[in-house]
Amino acid sequence: MNFLFDDFPITEQLATEILSLPISPKLTVKQMAFVAEIIGQF
Repeated sequence: MNFLFDDFPITEQLATEILSLPISPKLTVKQMAFVAEIIGQF
């Protein structure tokens, strides 16, 4: 697969706009606090 950067402009744009949050029942309170802290800095 020899795709170039500009082959999928909509995908490239969305990749800069979408925020993926870690969600898991295995997250500790410390990890959740870290995620919340980083989001707060944004």
